[in-house]
Amino acid sequence: MNLYVYPLNPNKNIDPLGLEPFTGIDMGAGINERASLGEWMTGHGDSPEEISKAMAPFLPPNPMSRECRASGTAALGTGVSGSVSANENTGVSGLGSIPVAAVGARASATCGLKFRDPKAKDLKAAAGFSIGFGIASIEIMQTSTWPEVYIGAGPGAGPELKIPYNPNVSVPFF
Repeated sequence: MNLYVYPLNPNKNIDPLGLEPFTGIDMGAGINERASLGEWMTGHGDSPEEISKAMAPFLPPNPMSRECRASGTAALGTGVSGSVSANENTGVSGLGSIPVAAVGARASATCGLKFRDPKAKDLKAAAGFSIGFGIASIEIMQTSTWPEVYIGAGPGAGPELKIPYNPNVSVPFF
């Protein structure tokens, strides 16, 4: 009686316990390779956490994340604006900007979605603009790859007059 059966083709058929060949099911690209790696790591004493991390399929990074921002603007034509944001992927960050065409002193808090290339880096100084529609805002800013886009909604307090879009130059603080 033979309880152990070696796979017929060890490069294509796998069985971590070596009990029977694994045939007839196409599991997709890389599955057999990852299973072979897992079996090798098990034999060399790696922990289950290390094995599961090594065998996990590689998912492309998501360009969309949730973000909330608190910002303030003081401007008479040209002025200053600052914001602090908390993003689910990148954490807390601060940004200072110089709006080119705004009048007012306003504070706002918004939450929304940010679309950004996961490989993008902030520039030391970046061009951008924002569009405000009452409680909704759209902000676009230059990065090292394609521009990031933030779409948010939330309340604000204080007077503000501006053209429908507000060009600015921004500098990241942290």
